[in-house]
Amino acid sequence: MTNFSPEKAIKTTGEAGNNILKTGISYNVYLNNNFDTKADYGNYINEVTKSNKIYTKEAINNMSQEEINANKKAIEYQSKTIGIPTNKQAADAGMVFVNSYSRADGTKVKSYYRARPD
Repeated sequence: MTNFSPEKAIKTTGEAGNNILKTGISYNVYLNNNFDTKADYGNYINEVTKSNKIYTKEAINNMSQEEINANKKAIEYQSKTIGIPTNKQAADAGMVFVNSYSRADGTKVKSYYRARPD
């Protein structure tokens, strides 16, 4: 496994042909195929959310417009650094699946993947 480094992973997405999905996420971000299932993402932190939560294509696809709007910058950051994996790619990369749950205050949290800490 190669080690993940945000400095090395950031890729630029050109403006030309950057079509926008109805959700406001660009096709280039969503279809970005730079996710490496062999890399070690143990030290990955999304600098927007300050967490190790991973947005998968399926999770993005199932978001409401309100959720897309709230998470757009974090999704775009992840796309530029490690890419947007499918659920299978996230599992193959050794990421941890967190089942949905309810917080003590009653807030429901959807299931998601997170980077496995080193």
